Amino acid sequence: AEQSRLEDVRGIYGVPLNDPAFDPEGLVEHLAAIELGGEKLAGHAQHDIAGGRAVRTRHTGPFEALPGTEIALYRRVLEEGWMLADAPPLHHHLDEPDDVPAEDLRTDIYLTLREDAS
Repeated sequence: AEQSRLEDVRGIYGVPLNDPAFDPEGLVEHLAAIELGGEKLAGHAQHDIAGGRAVRTRHTGPFEALPGTEIALYRRVLEEGWMLADAPPLHHHLDEPDDVPAEDLRTDIYLTLREDAS
C-alpha cells in the first residue's frame, strides 16, 4: 500500500513454518506473501516456493480452523500411501479477509508430493 501497488496483487499466500501444537507457547511461525504483477517491491524479500506435483483441498472458514483441514489432508495422503516432499504446506488465500466474513473465507491448501511418488 505504501508503494501504491495494491492493484498489482495477484495472490495472497501463507507458508506455515511450524506446528503450534508442538510449540511450548502455542505460537505460530508463518511466512506471509503476496504475489504481485509487475516489478518486485523495493526493500522486500523474495522467496521461492518449491513446485511439482501436489495434493490440494479447499478450506472454507476462519483461518484459525485451517489446521484441522490441513490434518485431514495429511491423513488422506497417508491413507493413499503417497510420499510427501520435504516442503512445508502452502496456503493460497482466495479471499481478502477485510472484504469477506471469516466463515466464508476460502483457502486452498497444497502439500507437495515427492517426485518419485506414484
